[in-house]
Amino acid sequence: MLIALLVIGAGGWITGSWPVDGKAYLFATRDGGKTWSAVTLLFPGKYAKEMLNVEPPVFSKSGEGTLAINLYGEGRVTLFFSTKERGETWEFSGELKSAGDRFFLSTVNASDLHVFDGERFFASAAGGKSWTSALPIRTLADVTSVQFASGLAGWVVQGGALLKTIDGGKTWAAAGDRQS
Repeated sequence: MLIALLVIGAGGWITGSWPVDGKAYLFATRDGGKTWSAVTLLFPGKYAKEMLNVEPPVFSKSGEGTLAINLYGEGRVTLFFSTKERGETWEFSGELKSAGDRFFLSTVNASDLHVFDGERFFASAAGGKSWTSALPIRTLADVTSVQFASGLAGWVVQGGALLKTIDGGKTWAAAGDRQS
């Protein structure tokens, strides 16, 4: 079982995975951790019986948020849910189907998301409702971390080396090198 904890003021979320089909490991507190309650998510029918892993939610200062859930069925599918009121309720907002065997999520804010699946980069400026993809010109193996600061600028740690991109993941260079 994987577990992650996110605390924001008196609110907090525990996310993770457990071997139960169609049940999200997602719990919330509004009182600093004194009490916790399970959060119910409505999955699209075709995914209602999948095993899944819930990533920690990401929130903007205004209270908008995004929640990513990885499914463990045939192929790689990540579902995205959004909220407008600090996680009180969550709505299904979109899905991402990818071919890779890895999952790295980087969030600039609740709307700007980046995913690396081990083969290509995906970007959404709409909280997961729609996606564009970029196949890196350079092969990226042994990636251990992905972080984007904007829609185009980001970094990866590959085999202990820090690489940067300024074109959304199409090209990569050592962090100290100039990119054209």
